Order: sequence, then C-alpha cells, then structure tokens
Amino acid sequence: MALDPNSGNYQPKTIVYHTNVEYIAWLNTLHPGSALGMKLRVQLGLNIQEARRSRGFSQETLAHRADIDRGYIGKIENAKHAASIDMVEAIAEALGIEAQELLKPRI
Repeated sequence: MALDPNSGNYQPKTIVYHTNVEYIAWLNTLHPGSALGMKLRVQLGLNIQEARRSRGFSQETLAHRADIDRGYIGKIENAKHAASIDMVEAIAEALGIEAQELLKPRI
C-alpha cells in the first residue's frame, strides 16, 4: 500500500509479474481499505484517519483531546508505530466512538 498524496488514502501499489498478472490486476481493483491481506496496524491507522477527518479534527486537535503527542498520532495513522490498547481506547474516546470501531475492516 502506498499513500496517495492527492487523496490522503492508501492505494494498492501496481505490481506486474510475468506470472499471475491477472491476479495482480484483480488485487489492484480492490477498494483501498479492503481487509484482504491488510495488517491490523494499517487498518487501525486508516480508520483513525478517516474518523478524525470526518469530524474535522486535525492531528493536533485529536492529539490534544486524547492527551497524546501529535507526532505519535501521525505515526499510528501511517502504520509506522503500533498503538497499545490503552492508546486505541484514548483515541476512540477522543473521537467519540467505541474502540472496536477503529479495528473494524473497511469494505
């Protein structure tokens, strides 16, 4: 997955092999947030980012509300850091949602 600078969403990388080209082409048609093969850390980051943006929060606003460093929020959203259960709960509370909502696969 690669971050699309225009939309801010993760997009599948285009990979071309001499074998299984049709399979790779099919994978590239999937919704960027589909659960197929997505690591939980990436899913969590995407869900936090989506929930934050839908509420009009900046990373700084969310960080302040959750009492977490803004850089830490960015690293979680970009799957560069694994969040603890306590952090997931704090972020969910700051967003006004249940923690399990942040772990659900997007369809």
